[in-house]
Amino acid sequence: MDRLIYIVGSGRSGSTVMERVLNSSDRLVGVGEIHALWRLPIDGLMCSCGATVPDCTFWQSALSHAEIDADDLAELAELEDSVIRNKFLVRKRYDLRKIARDPGIVRFNALQARLFDGVRVASGAEIVLDSSKAGPRAWALAASERPPVFLHAYRNARDVIASWRKPKFEPSTNSLMNKPSLGNAALDWIKVEQAARSLARRGQKVSRVNYLDFAKAPRPTLHAALEPWFSGLVDTMNWRGERDVAPGAQYHSVLGNPDRFDRGVIQIRPQRVAAQTFSRSEAIAIQSVAAVLQRIYR
Repeated sequence: MDRLIYIVGSGRSGSTVMERVLNSSDRLVGVGEIHALWRLPIDGLMCSCGATVPDCTFWQSALSHAEIDADDLAELAELEDSVIRNKFLVRKRYDLRKIARDPGIVRFNALQARLFDGVRVASGAEIVLDSSKAGPRAWALAASERPPVFLHAYRNARDVIASWRKPKFEPSTNSLMNKPSLGNAALDWIKVEQAARSLARRGQKVSRVNYLDFAKAPRPTLHAALEPWFSGLVDTMNWRGERDVAPGAQYHSVLGNPDRFDRGVIQIRPQRVAAQTFSRSEAIAIQSVAAVLQRIYR
């Protein structure tokens, strides 16, 4: 799976804008959080092109070439419930050799590989970008025969937690996105930081992309992260200036930030939720929790 890039990181870490920028290259296709294909009812799952997955010609082609049907998606969901879990990884002591030998992991990775190959055929792109971000899936992919390149989408804890606490509308479901508690948002941030750093210590191909660095200087930041493995990729993106990118001709993200539905030029700018958005007590709580996390994960 060395033609796969997997973004690992917390939600609200800038992964969608990174994906949209990378998807502007003809060499790469971004598919959003591909685990939505087996986590959510596929009939109502909205692609960023505006069609539901069953009506999207891209996804029809990808699933057909992959020979993935409803039974395979159901199997992926069952396998995820059993082996793509931190408690499973704890039992394996986060030992990639032990994880790789587990029959459930072998089957899960085989189905994933078929799905990614189908996406490559349908898109004509060399590289697939999966923005699912989930730590346990990163471990499963790391245990595959050909592990991906991992992009560690890092954003400081204060901005991630604040972003989660601010309501955001999701057009594909016509509802507000999930708003986790402060504690759950902090726990999610910890889990993905631990996963990304642990995989890097085990010799996996992990490139850390700091959100603020990316927002201020996207091209050099992405170049430093990707050039070691995908020579010349960043230069093939549709740059329209230092921080503006024209979207790719095709984009078929199945889940992610609602910005994936935008059709205009992608403007890469730092975004921060103002403290005035929250009550004084909540703002203090967010800042206090974030300060502790930043000290632990320097």
